[in-house]
Amino acid sequence: MAMDPGDRKALFHFCVRILGLDRARAETLRGHLETAASPTEFFQKALQAGDISGHDVASLTDWYRVRDHYRDGDLSTKVLERADAMLAESMEILSRYEEAPRPLLVGKTPERIGPYRILNEIGRGGMGIVFRAIDPGMDREVALKVLKGGESIDATRLARFEREIELCGTLQHPSIVQIHSSDREGEFVWYAMEYVEGKPLDKWLKENSLEPVRRIEMLLPVVDALAYAHDRGIIHRDVKPANVLVDREGRPRIGDFGLAKSLFAHDKLTQTGAMIGTPVYMSPEQADRRPDKVGPHSDVYGLGVLFYEVLAGAPPFTADSLFELMLQILSKEPESLRKRNPLIPKDLDRIVLQCLAKDPADRYPTARELLEDLQRFLHGVEVLARPRGISSSAMTQIRRHRRVALWTAGLGVLFLAAGAWAGYEFLVADRADEDDSRPGGDDATRERKARDALASGARRLDVRDAEGAIPAFEAALSAAPGDRLRAEAHAGLARARLALGELDRAMEDARRAVELAPGWTPAILVRGRVLAQLERHREAVADLRRAAQEMRDDLEVHLDLAASALALVAGPDSSDDDARTVSAALVRAADLAPSGDARPHYLRGTLLLATGDAEGAKKSYDRALTADPNHGPSLAARARLALDPEERLSFLERAASLPEPPGGLAALFGAAYIELGKPREALAAIETSRFGPSRPGALHPDLDRLRAEAIWVLGDEPPAAPAVAPDPPPDPAPDSPEDRMASRLDRLCRTGYVERARFLGRLGALRFPEDGRLAAGLARAFDLGGNRDAAAAVYERALALRPLDETVLLAAAANELARGEHEACLALARRASARGAPGDRAALLAAQALGALARPQEALDALGEMKEEDLSERALDLRVELLEETGRAGESRELRERTLRDRGKRAAEARRWLDEGRSAQDSEPDRALAAFDRAIEIDPSLAEAYHNRAIFRKNLFARTGSQVLLATWRIDFCRAMRFNPGLADLVLYNPQQLTRLLDVRPVIVEIEKIMAEGDYDPAFYVARAFLTAVSVMIPGEEAVGLEETLADFELARRLDPGYTIARMLSGAVLRHMGRAAEAEEALLAAHRAAPEVAMIRYEIASLYASQKDAAKAVEYLDPIVARDRDLCRRIREDPSFDRVRESPEFRALLERRCK
Repeated sequence: MAMDPGDRKALFHFCVRILGLDRARAETLRGHLETAASPTEFFQKALQAGDISGHDVASLTDWYRVRDHYRDGDLSTKVLERADAMLAESMEILSRYEEAPRPLLVGKTPERIGPYRILNEIGRGGMGIVFRAIDPGMDREVALKVLKGGESIDATRLARFEREIELCGTLQHPSIVQIHSSDREGEFVWYAMEYVEGKPLDKWLKENSLEPVRRIEMLLPVVDALAYAHDRGIIHRDVKPANVLVDREGRPRIGDFGLAKSLFAHDKLTQTGAMIGTPVYMSPEQADRRPDKVGPHSDVYGLGVLFYEVLAGAPPFTADSLFELMLQILSKEPESLRKRNPLIPKDLDRIVLQCLAKDPADRYPTARELLEDLQRFLHGVEVLARPRGISSSAMTQIRRHRRVALWTAGLGVLFLAAGAWAGYEFLVADRADEDDSRPGGDDATRERKARDALASGARRLDVRDAEGAIPAFEAALSAAPGDRLRAEAHAGLARARLALGELDRAMEDARRAVELAPGWTPAILVRGRVLAQLERHREAVADLRRAAQEMRDDLEVHLDLAASALALVAGPDSSDDDARTVSAALVRAADLAPSGDARPHYLRGTLLLATGDAEGAKKSYDRALTADPNHGPSLAARARLALDPEERLSFLERAASLPEPPGGLAALFGAAYIELGKPREALAAIETSRFGPSRPGALHPDLDRLRAEAIWVLGDEPPAAPAVAPDPPPDPAPDSPEDRMASRLDRLCRTGYVERARFLGRLGALRFPEDGRLAAGLARAFDLGGNRDAAAAVYERALALRPLDETVLLAAAANELARGEHEACLALARRASARGAPGDRAALLAAQALGALARPQEALDALGEMKEEDLSERALDLRVELLEETGRAGESRELRERTLRDRGKRAAEARRWLDEGRSAQDSEPDRALAAFDRAIEIDPSLAEAYHNRAIFRKNLFARTGSQVLLATWRIDFCRAMRFNPGLADLVLYNPQQLTRLLDVRPVIVEIEKIMAEGDYDPAFYVARAFLTAVSVMIPGEEAVGLEETLADFELARRLDPGYTIARMLSGAVLRHMGRAAEAEEALLAAHRAAPEVAMIRYEIASLYASQKDAAKAVEYLDPIVARDRDLCRRIREDPSFDRVRESPEFRALLERRCK
């Protein structure tokens, strides 16, 4: 595929974000992109130059992390789609990079390799080439697999090749292709294996019609071969039809162990992040790049895909792109085989779907168990595979909720799953304690069968297959000849049912185990654990304490005891003895726990929290997270203790990213979101949590209350009028919940998140109806959003609560003036003046209201109460007008002339400071910055001062890389354009002036920090919106996040209706969004306000070009091209003009102006 400029920009943005490139590496990749004709050529150049590493290749092909990271819209959908298409085209070179960085055997096929005479090439792959050859010593045909490279061969490839030889050489099975010999000679490394004359399975099946059951029977030898390999600790990792050869007699043989791995050796060749296997046949853990999670169950998944394809004619998941395929493997449940072919037996469907379970624990542990279940099916015996509705989805959820260690005071206790208990070998009988007499012949057979079944059940529990363990323990119970063995069977059943959440049945089995073996510690322990799950903690502590006395070196027992006793401490009937039990158990657990175990610290924190020491609890939770940063219960606990919802959200996001997150997080997310002014996100999280665990003790706030709050906040119902006492309520204590909410509300208003501020203000009115600051913040949010009527109603409410607050009085008066309610404005302004409001604002508001009421003399009197030197320029201009209106023309003229002289003096002084800053900026940066600041202080509308300070900060940024300087540079440039719109032409003539940024988010964060501390400067919102817009507006693409930029531009114009560039930029964004009529209105209004600005003309011309109106496009372009011929190149390259490029008018323009 050839790349256009949009492709290049999309791929550049994609690579920069996915690879986390610094500035230098990004520019290097940009250079490769500019010279490459296609995506494949780009990646070839970057790989050959070493500018993309193997780690980068893994990141680029890792669709799961990319999609997860950008689900919130950091990149537009179309950018991702473009990048997806370009990666798909380049996937072959990327996926082969690690395996085959150099060409294999380019040129003529050799006649001999070692002693072997080469007949022909059979095939080639990532690891090498396979030839059909003659072994002269044995007079037989062999398949010769060759890796070429000599002394320069890549070490990783060589090591993998040698591993394949080593592992395959140990496997002697009739259904595994056998290796005869291996050697190295010159540039070749090779091994000779059995030559199987036949066809790959998929081709063979197309030529041979077999019934579904017969197809499975045919593949049993392959399953047996993999079971044989699994028994010896070897996994294949690439099970697929192409690796199964069917010989002339119709016997299948599995080969190509090139990706095989030994479970008994540390695998240094497969790194986290490496994708191992063929995508369609990958297990979820392989697709997720988790080599540490790959095991025999991964081969079982591969067999499941193989069976599915053999039975249904296609694999369970197919997609047009690798990204989409990985998404399906990780998140989509396979369709039942019977939906594709109703003739397939139900049990066979269950077996295949169990192989394809997402969670490895839900699959058969190894191919051996799968083989046994297939044989049961073929012999008409009931299979162990469970219906998918139980084992593959619901049971996974049950297991996840039951396994997580989640202990919390006042909320109950969720214990570690009993399946994780492996420290005490209760299945090994203590012969000294047995009550059974020495068994005779029949009893010996029964005992052996019982012990075999117990061992099988234990193995199932070790791999978290509690469902599969139950039949084994039931078989042991049936065969057991004595009470002790029956006790062991009941204890095993209790463990399995505990893991599955079947608490009543687990309790019955545990009780029977204790009755059959009263003094046997493992039975007492499992009963204690079941009692704890049933929240019968007093009884549980008694059992767990007895177990802990016998098992002093078992960490899990002491942790369970501490957790159950902790639940008693948090309950209504706690005693000092309960707290001492917790402390003693935690002391012992701390001695036994390894350094990376967070649980003792976590339980210590929960004990401190239960006894009222929140700060101590926080420190303990922090120590837990130092020991294990991914300890879910500690992350959830820290989230609950975080007073700031932003901090709370950061803990929750970390917890949610875990493979098995704690329960109840969704509700905690909802609580955090609603306090951040995000009720829609809160509702989504709350609705999700309603399907989670609802038992006592789960981390669930009051869901109904939260949901009702979120719905109310999203609505239009006004807050109820407060019941105002004769004396206004005092302000709440610092750092109280309402105080923190008021601070967040003020920050949201100042940073321009008007909708969120409105939502949070409504939440404040609901939760704290007597807090006047929250009411004032809500009114300010309505005011900033342009809803003056709603603002007036809420200002009234705020003043009922804070009648003496001059800040609220002034804000309410300004809002009434904007509404045209001049009498109301006058009354409020006079109240503010009586309260001693600082400055001339109260007097100015009163004068403006009186002027609008045609009472000019009273307006003059209002201003006359202040000294002339204390009046702002706006107040002085109003006084000039009022003097004229009252017939005092002489005084008006004299005041105007005096005002102009004073302004001239200030302007001259400001320019002197500006000149001083310019002269000092190269040698004395501190003096230069102080001079620019002084110039702006004297004349706040001096565009040159802002522009020079912006350039100064830009140069400092180039030397220091400070994000603060970068942010203030952008703000100052937007301030300069506010007072001199013509400066926007700098962007037109140098489009990289403000857009050369790899990631605008850190800059926006710094801008928002400045916003939060300053006044409502419209340049803040323009700077943020402009940076956001240029980062996502790719020509020809639909960008995300542009609605927010429109809100920022609208807010800036609401604060300063004369901000022409804000109007122009909003028009440019509307044009990019396809809202042509609105864009035309905004751009023409900006042109009328500043007809000399070339940038505005250029945007108007771009709009008309997009509408194929060449005449109007040329009308607006012609004057600015005549003024600056350097624009010709930009016009020729800008895709905005593609739709009129061939029109006579446009061609005439280029001919006339751009020769």
